[in-house]
Amino acid sequence: MKSLADLEAIRNKTLEQVNLRKDREGTRIVVGMATCGIAAGARPVLLAFVEEVKNRNLPDVIVSQTGCIGMCRLEPIVEVYKRGEEKITYVKVTPAMAHEIMEEHIANPSGKPLFMHTLDYAELQKHAASHPNITLEHRGVWSGPAVLPMLYSRDSSSVDRWGTHETKTQTCSFIDIDTYFSMKHERCDFLKMDIEGAELEALRGAEQTLRRYRPKLAISVYHSPLKDFLHIPKFISELGLEYEFFLGHHTPYWYETILYCKPCS
Repeated sequence: MKSLADLEAIRNKTLEQVNLRKDREGTRIVVGMATCGIAAGARPVLLAFVEEVKNRNLPDVIVSQTGCIGMCRLEPIVEVYKRGEEKITYVKVTPAMAHEIMEEHIANPSGKPLFMHTLDYAELQKHAASHPNITLEHRGVWSGPAVLPMLYSRDSSSVDRWGTHETKTQTCSFIDIDTYFSMKHERCDFLKMDIEGAELEALRGAEQTLRRYRPKLAISVYHSPLKDFLHIPKFISELGLEYEFFLGHHTPYWYETILYCKPCS
């Protein structure tokens, strides 16, 4: 086992191989290294990012450290600053996650919209034809993998939870968001839901994705207003992920009320 002095020497030698100056332009990776961060494991996270930058030979990526970011229970915290973009904050970061963040966010950014819907797939393809960067998935999102009965109308679809069978009905496959992103090894920066009253059920299946990436959220709350106005913000708040909540209403009628959730800085 190496002594503290040996570990410190290794750390200093590694840091010397990568430019850590904050005044350089480029992408900046900032690791919280206050006492709370170090106690939670921030030091190996910092070294993991340093190694990633060195191994990938990324001279425009700067790794730096800072003091307490103000959310001690979410440490280790890593903030990524890219010119012309909003800051992205990762919480409870591990050394293993450093590789994923570098791969998906910094070294090979490949973010693109993902559109999941239960309407006819041919119709989805027709609408997306002029947007080749969109990934289409012909299935819905739920609290877990399932095959559920559906109600279809001319321009919408919803889960037939009461067996009403008022219109054309058939089944459709569903997946939870956590499973989807785990299989695809992709990152989620923004999550929008307008899914005919199934928003809370889908959020329950997205808990680990919310905890890992803290994406911005735009969640419809008008389908079941007496329930969703209370239970959706309550569910998100009780995750303890430090979101700010805003309510927007976008028509003069009763529908299109959206709960916006923005991660606190």
